[in-house]
Amino acid sequence: MRFRVNRHLRHHFRAERDREIRDAPTAPRSLSPRRQPYPPEEFTWRDYCVFLLRIAAEIEHALMVQYLFAAYSIDGSKLPSRERHRVAAWRDIILGVAREEMGHLITVQNLLILLGSPVSLDREDYPWDSEFYPFTFHLRALSLESLATYICAESPPRWIGQVASAIRKRANAVNKGPANRVGELYALIGKVMNDPDRIRDADLQATTAPFQASWDEWGRGYRQFAQSTANGSRPNFVQAQMIIRRCSSRDEAVSALAEIGEQGEGLQAAASGTGEPGGSPEVAHFRRFLEIYRGLRGTSKPDLVALKIADNPRTEHFLDIARPVGRRKIHSAIGNFQAYSGANVITHPVSSPLAHLFNLRYRMLLVNLTHTLRTPGSDDPNQSTTVRGALINRTFGEMYNLRSIAGLLVRLPLEPGSRSKLMAGPPFEMPYGLQLPDFERDRWLLHRDLHLASLIAINRCRTALEGSKGIEIVVPALTYLRALENADRIALDEVGGGLTRSEAQSSVGAPA
Repeated sequence: MRFRVNRHLRHHFRAERDREIRDAPTAPRSLSPRRQPYPPEEFTWRDYCVFLLRIAAEIEHALMVQYLFAAYSIDGSKLPSRERHRVAAWRDIILGVAREEMGHLITVQNLLILLGSPVSLDREDYPWDSEFYPFTFHLRALSLESLATYICAESPPRWIGQVASAIRKRANAVNKGPANRVGELYALIGKVMNDPDRIRDADLQATTAPFQASWDEWGRGYRQFAQSTANGSRPNFVQAQMIIRRCSSRDEAVSALAEIGEQGEGLQAAASGTGEPGGSPEVAHFRRFLEIYRGLRGTSKPDLVALKIADNPRTEHFLDIARPVGRRKIHSAIGNFQAYSGANVITHPVSSPLAHLFNLRYRMLLVNLTHTLRTPGSDDPNQSTTVRGALINRTFGEMYNLRSIAGLLVRLPLEPGSRSKLMAGPPFEMPYGLQLPDFERDRWLLHRDLHLASLIAINRCRTALEGSKGIEIVVPALTYLRALENADRIALDEVGGGLTRSEAQSSVGAPA
């Protein structure tokens, strides 16, 4: 995927540059003033648009995960009392941005469905970089360095000045290269989608609307348009505003892409090039991260804002084939692998089984979301009793489970003994595959397998916790595990109902 992204991106920008040169006023008169659009090599325009949307989905997924990790790392309990309230607000703001990225991810799925493509919830794993991605994928605690990369990724195209230069310098240093703007990709997709010579009306399948996600389904607890500038006594708090758009036409698709770009970059708010607020109806991600960056710089002890969580925590030493380090290949040198990838393996006997449980629930969330988008819905916002409504409820349930388990992992050591003072964190490791079975019965069998695997993982976590010494979170962790075990047993009964329905509805084994 990485090679294809780089190759086709370079091809596209070379083609666009050549077109601009040939269509310029100084071009020879024998050339057409407007050449017919053409796709990159190996693509039709519809296929290329799907390709770009799949990359957009991976980026939104990756940003969401990295923002969640940063938010989970925020603590501030050791700061002076006058600063703790502000730091707690930063956590809520970043969690809100992560939720909005989830909205972007779901809207991109709707656009893929509109074009007749399968949904795509994949993302890059450790470490990954390309010319499309804003910065190399890394799970990092909140810091000036991680914030700088987020700001550059969400920045508008004409962001200039001393502050911009300083933040870009910091982001480039931690990223070991320039941090790209996400908005460039959405501008390119919008350009392709808006051109009927590239994407024909017949390519847009309006009949797919029942399979697309809607704001009524997924926007629970969030405001669709209105901005909230206060949350209780917290000043300047911006409530998450989900953008989830069903699209059945070209205009709706282009509008959705523009809304996503505006929420990230705040082009109206940054029209002057300074990033100062203007006529935008909301505060963009760029602006919110910039405000947190300024606030962190002004904190009396910035190093105490976040917990000492290891970068890129993971559960295994090797999940990849050998990777190059300089001119050598990695075969069994674990130390070299970790030095290359920046990964930190969770080896503490209590942290490790909880990290595996986290990965399992992360997979369950992705399976539930994928299954939802393969199940037709209705226009009734109160459809919680339907199969699609139940799957949506299961997806939200896994979001809460991930937050709960992450809250435990950031308080647990990375390694046993006193070898490291780093804490573990949520690994967010991708499952071996995300493809949903073709038959409805087999989809419910997958759900059953995941819940059964969860019960086994919960038992391992319980055994590790009960045999541990000196772990402060044993009591709340065991309480949570008991509740999760009960929820899994209830869910197994619901899955059994799904199996029964799918067997009753199946006829000759046609895919659902």
